[in-house]
Amino acid sequence: MIPILPDRQPDPVVNEQTEVHMQTQTARTQAWLADLAKIQVEIAAHGMPEAPRPTRKRTRKLKPLWEE
Repeated sequence: MIPILPDRQPDPVVNEQTEVHMQTQTARTQAWLADLAKIQVEIAAHGMPEAPRPTRKRTRKLKPLWEE
């Protein structure tokens, strides 16, 4: 026999701790999205910045893995 499920699922249990956590996540997400928007504006205005160069030049050539 197949149980008949109600059309509407029960509301999730939300307590104060869950609510505070959700608000914190929302605030962090909004701050992150604001930072992302600033970066996107910067890239749109000036183009993608070059990757940083290594601080020291590699002095020895690495051997290919098959020669080790």
